[in-house]
Amino acid sequence: MIEFLKSLPTLGNLFFLWLLLYFFLRFKKHRYRNFVLISGLLALLICTTSYLPKLAVTHIEKQYAVLAPSKLNPNKTYYIHVLGAGYNLDPDLPALTQLENSTLARLNEGIRVFWQLKEPVLVTSAYSKYNLESQASVARKAAIELGVPAERIRMLETPSTTLEEAKAFKSKFGADAQVIIATDAMHMPRAMQIYRDLGFEPIAAPTNFQVHFGPKASNGLTWPNYHSFKLSNRYFRAQLKQLYYWMLS
Repeated sequence: MIEFLKSLPTLGNLFFLWLLLYFFLRFKKHRYRNFVLISGLLALLICTTSYLPKLAVTHIEKQYAVLAPSKLNPNKTYYIHVLGAGYNLDPDLPALTQLENSTLARLNEGIRVFWQLKEPVLVTSAYSKYNLESQASVARKAAIELGVPAERIRMLETPSTTLEEAKAFKSKFGADAQVIIATDAMHMPRAMQIYRDLGFEPIAAPTNFQVHFGPKASNGLTWPNYHSFKLSNRYFRAQLKQLYYWMLS
């Protein structure tokens, strides 16, 4: 399943196909070749200048605010589910350095929330594609390196997608468990929907925000740049995965 998700189209793939289409039409001297060229260049300009990519990404990232644990019920047991986002297994390195940046950001957010609760349980998840040590296990070791007691950590070592992570969580802890989801702000709306569809009342702990609004941030139009193109691609992929979930749920 995860291999299918990884093979979803990217904007780079689409622009490459657009370029091939243009040269094909140009070779055939087709009357629509100029329209294809101009429309493709306009789309590329939109995707590589800052304003619209930031606007689109912000629309997703602002749906859930940063979690304030002080507002939670101190008498409840909360399960903080740190969703997987990739790792590179290397037993010679500390577990922290084996996690992809997105996974590490999610784990940091989960641990931040963990230390502010009275009865928290940290849940790590995700499988190993090659039947080696799982991502859940590496994330557990990383959490221990950061001081989280081993007895307060649980693992889900078989899931390969967000839907599988949510189903594995439900199977192990039940739908009555109060779950806090620690994941990227861009990923949070889809993760929350999946958990709600499975009968949970999840709490969002978004992290790894792609757009930052600060005193030195530039929020207007810019020259075309690769960072804006990456933002556009993240938005495009997020929408594709949401569509995929709607179609198969």
